[in-house]
Parts: sequence; C-alpha cells; structure tokens
Amino acid sequence: LSYDYDREGWTFGAGIETMVAKNVSAKIEYRSTNWSSERIFGDSLQGIRLWDDSNVQSVRGVLSWRLGEGVTQVASASADPYQVDWNGFHVGVAGGIGVARHNSGVEIYDYNPGGLIQIGPFDLLSIGAGLDFGGTGSIASLEAGYDFQLNDKFVVGIMGDYTHSGIETTGRIFGDVCYEFFPDSCTTPVVDDTPVNGRVKLDQRAAQNVAT
Repeated sequence: LSYDYDREGWTFGAGIETMVAKNVSAKIEYRSTNWSSERIFGDSLQGIRLWDDSNVQSVRGVLSWRLGEGVTQVASASADPYQVDWNGFHVGVAGGIGVARHNSGVEIYDYNPGGLIQIGPFDLLSIGAGLDFGGTGSIASLEAGYDFQLNDKFVVGIMGDYTHSGIETTGRIFGDVCYEFFPDSCTTPVVDDTPVNGRVKLDQRAAQNVAT
C-alpha cells in the first residue's frame, strides 16, 4: 500500500557556521520539523480512515559557496589581519541523518444511525488502532539564499532548501485496539499493545523556507 500526500508544518533549529576558504563556508545544524496532522483518506460518514501526525529531527553538515567578497586580507595592526564579508548570495549542498516519529491511527467507522453495531440503545461507531512508530535514515539537501551583514557581530538572511530523505522503518508496530461510542474517542482498549508485523517506509521530500 502506498500513498502520496502534501503536508504543511514548521521548522526550528540551531547551528554554527564559519568560513573555511575565501568563498567557502561550512556549517552544522540541527532541525526539528513538525508536520500538520493529516487525514489521508476517509472523510465520509462510512469507511476506513487513516491519519498521521509526525515529527522529523535531523542533523546535517553544509558546504556553501558564497558569491560575495568572502574572506579578504586587510592591512591592519590588529591581531587578525583577515576580514569576513557575509553579504551576498550563497548556494550549498548538505548531507546528514534524520529521525522520524509517527503518531498514527487507522479505524473502520460508520457514523450513520445504527453505526457498525447497535447494542440496545447504543451505537458502536468505530473500531480503531493507534500506531506509534519511527525510523532513521540519511538525508541530502540543496540550498540557496542571501545574507546581509548588519555589522561585525550580526548577520540576517533568508534561504530555501530542497531535502530528500531516505528515512525508513522496518519492524513491528504496536497499537491499542479499541471501540468507541463517539467519534475520535478511542479510550476503551479491547487489546493492549497488539503486535503487528509490518514495514513502513517514509520517502520524504521537503521544501523549506528558513530565516536565519
């Protein structure tokens, strides 16, 4: 079973960058991306619904080529005869590792009168399982942006990148099978920690705009 869908979310992170050659900088950074919850299919009153709420954390190293002045040597009596100019456009390549964590669920439901099963005056509306799984894998990125140096202490900029992720999970998935009398209230377990042998592959391609 495979399914393609688009997600929105937000990213925060931190890192450190330094010049390693006249027009080349290197940095290492950590990012945490939280995606919006997605109801992948099942919007009618009857059917099978699958939803997913995920988080991806990554650590990557980046090499960037800078089109500005970069590092220049100046005539100065100070201890450091070099001056770094961060102004201008830059393009870079990145590689690293990522970890994905998914809080997901699947359910068979019927919210029509009578539900899946009617027991006396009560309707059994759905039977579902909550899934919690994750995995690791390599990531690769292309990025580009522009920096503006405010003074010798502060630089602001904007950049965008395209990230391809090979994060993959193989193994057992554990869930709680439960019933519910109200939609999205899977709180009464029938079987706890039910092992399900399966393989889940996350093939993620992310485009991000990042302010630095």
